[in-house]
Amino acid sequence: MVLDNKGKPHVGYITREDIEDRIWSGNLFYSVLEEGQWKKEKVEENIIRPEGGNVLIDSNGTPKIIYKKDIKDEYDYHYKSLMRAYLKNGVWDTKSIQSEEVWDWGSAVMDENDQIHVVYEYYGYESSEYGRYRWYGINYVQGQKNEWREEVVKDTAKVEGDLEKSIEGIDLVIDNEGKTHIVYLLKDSSDEEDVYILEHLREK
Repeated sequence: MVLDNKGKPHVGYITREDIEDRIWSGNLFYSVLEEGQWKKEKVEENIIRPEGGNVLIDSNGTPKIIYKKDIKDEYDYHYKSLMRAYLKNGVWDTKSIQSEEVWDWGSAVMDENDQIHVVYEYYGYESSEYGRYRWYGINYVQGQKNEWREEVVKDTAKVEGDLEKSIEGIDLVIDNEGKTHIVYLLKDSSDEEDVYILEHLREK
């Protein structure tokens, strides 16, 4: 939820509809409180494995929503796509910002210049005759409209076998100097007991 400059709350949320073979579909909704009544709009429907739904309000009071969904290619392979939805002339315009093979949703904020900042975890694996390798990291995306910048802010080498470290939660904020701060919870399973480490990254 986010408040606009008039104090009105805006909410984005996702409903799950159908689940088949561990793949669900759902709808993305947007709601705003107007004169004591919630006004609800459907932004996108029949989305494959949607996540997120962060509402951001720009300096003109226009809502924008950042979310994730799966996109199937011609071979029925699922790609994760980072999406943005803008409300233009009463109609929701949805476009893909960028795509990765496998990743988990993180967080999104907007700065005072209407720039959108998104952070999320990515991970993957590959198999070869020499074994199975896995890796993970944190990706950061910043921009607006059709101009976006992408940066890997934390990366790991490929690990043979089971992945001993993973990211369990991730968030970001922009400070009053315009610097980006990313906080995440790192799970270390290399010992007998899992260890959770809170780590912080700050833009220089």
